[in-house]
Amino acid sequence: MNTMRAMVKMKQWREHGCLAAGVRDGEELSISVKEFSSGFSIGGDVIGGVDDLKDAGSGSGTGKGTGVIKGALCLGEVGLIIKYQYFINKFVLLLDDVRERFDVQKVGIPVPDEHDESKIMFTTRSEMVCGYMDAQEKIRVECLGWDDAWDLFKKKVGEDTINSDAKIPRLAEVLAKECGGLPLALITIGRAMSCKRTPEEWNYAIDVVRRTAAQFSGIGDEVFPRLKLSYDNLPGPCYKSCFLYCSLFPEDFAINKNELVDCFISEGFWEDFDDISGAQNQVYHLVGTLVNACLLVEVEKYFVKMHDVIRDMALWIGSGKIISDGFFQSIVLSLSRNNNLTDLPLEIFDLLKLEYLDLSETSIKKLPASFQQLKLLKCLNLSYMKRLEKISNNVIHSFSMLLVLRMFQCGSSDQLVEGIVLSGGNEDLVEELGCLEDLKSLSITLSSVNALQKFLNSDRLQGCTRELSLQFCQHSVSLDILSLGTMKALDTLDIIYCRRLEKLMLREEQEIIGHECFQNLRILNIKDCSRFADLTWLVYVPNLEILMVQKFSRLEAIIQSQEGQRVFQVGENFNPFSSLATLVLWNLPELKSIFGSALPFPCLREIRVNGCRKLKKLPLGSQTSKSNINEIEGDEEWWNALDWDDEDTRTTFLPFFKARDAKGPTKWWRRIG
Repeated sequence: MNTMRAMVKMKQWREHGCLAAGVRDGEELSISVKEFSSGFSIGGDVIGGVDDLKDAGSGSGTGKGTGVIKGALCLGEVGLIIKYQYFINKFVLLLDDVRERFDVQKVGIPVPDEHDESKIMFTTRSEMVCGYMDAQEKIRVECLGWDDAWDLFKKKVGEDTINSDAKIPRLAEVLAKECGGLPLALITIGRAMSCKRTPEEWNYAIDVVRRTAAQFSGIGDEVFPRLKLSYDNLPGPCYKSCFLYCSLFPEDFAINKNELVDCFISEGFWEDFDDISGAQNQVYHLVGTLVNACLLVEVEKYFVKMHDVIRDMALWIGSGKIISDGFFQSIVLSLSRNNNLTDLPLEIFDLLKLEYLDLSETSIKKLPASFQQLKLLKCLNLSYMKRLEKISNNVIHSFSMLLVLRMFQCGSSDQLVEGIVLSGGNEDLVEELGCLEDLKSLSITLSSVNALQKFLNSDRLQGCTRELSLQFCQHSVSLDILSLGTMKALDTLDIIYCRRLEKLMLREEQEIIGHECFQNLRILNIKDCSRFADLTWLVYVPNLEILMVQKFSRLEAIIQSQEGQRVFQVGENFNPFSSLATLVLWNLPELKSIFGSALPFPCLREIRVNGCRKLKKLPLGSQTSKSNINEIEGDEEWWNALDWDDEDTRTTFLPFFKARDAKGPTKWWRRIG
């Protein structure tokens, strides 16, 4: 078994100062070359393959101790040195900045085994290279924490400069924080500021770094070109375009991967897919490649961020691109999250080449008939426009090139108004959607049984619907939930304000088990359906990750224990909540049980409870996974009154409890969804 070690470079980690050291979980992982008879450090710009290695560094090493291979050597010569001069002893070989796979054995370098304790270590910018090299241990060298970053910055600036004026220490901290813990930026900017002894110079430097970082001394000609190597090594132009696209999001913005799917489809990065799941798979692959190349940082399962300095580098790259005439009158416009925007700007109707328009989370009240002039639209996002009252007839129908339409939790009325599609529960809207033959992905809100029935009669609409919100179905007392379960693309389902809805009908269990029911449903929000007594049908949702249950006056159980056990006897593979990460229970005064016994919850991260005074026991036990749990939030009085199987179980979960603050679930719903 190989004992190779790899250190994954996080943006020029070697500028931190130690080639063969890292810290993980508080454990020192540095290897002293004194433990080995021979040590070799092979530096240089690139080890691109097995053919050659140029400019391998300075210094020399012969005999025992640490050696740095000097001069222009091929890897074969390095292998011969190790094999014939040092083979009888332990050795450590350090390879810096490896960018693609090469077989060390082919050039005569012996691969250490578990008996001789020799080591081969390498650094790389890409985690993918670690896999290609069969690395047995990977250490991701993250950006520096604030204390270490501040110490490094002060060291490069110099104490004399820092203390030359009473205002400079505070300004220096501001400038250091702009580096985001990136050693290369801290060193370069610190050195450049070592002779700046007036507050005015420091204020100017902060302004330059924030506005146009590339113009700062050393950034555009030293830092960015070195970071750009990771960009240059991306597999193809599509990956590079998507990386640059991500830089257009605001600084420190959490980018939703699923929103990127819409953006990339409308931008035409990929057109060779049959359905939205194919496009989503490709986007997730692309984002994963950028994460592995350390160009994006994964902050949660469905969100990524771009480091501030990496973003500045991306904008620097983009600034060199030639922009064609008329570009700014085409392609993309986002006005999302402008809550004060109540009227659609008339200038939008002049953007006849517009292909992507995002009006989500605005307060716009109507979309007039002139809106249909934007005939080239490929992606239209109207989600969370809760004040939208009017969309004129035939507007949606006119967007024949539309690929993506988002109308999730978009304003609607169950009163029929002639000439307006957002009325009558959206029946007319469903009819217009049926004319959009190229539609690949849909989010929609329905508010009547008739609208839902028309929707379910269209296999094409069902097949492309990603988000479905059922609201204000005032005349419905029952719903065949399995009719929704066959929607293969359905990711998010809302059932809210259906106060007359008493039950969700199910077919015979054997028939349900024979179907792939709700296979892709990830988020479920059920709110203010006051006549429900339980939600036992959730056992048929195998991959649910986020469950929010709010404002039920009669709900006594999430899954009825007796009924749930009967289901398990029918299907042996049923494991409720096996994928659940977030559970929210809000204002459920009659709730007594989530499930009758403890569950494994292998993916559970957080539980949030409020207004559930009769809930005396959580389905947590000795077999419940603790590896992912971050937080159990609730009132302290409720927590102290909970029953537990034993004191050890209570003690185990006590560290995860957090007393609830005043915020409700709507404060963080969009974050997790």
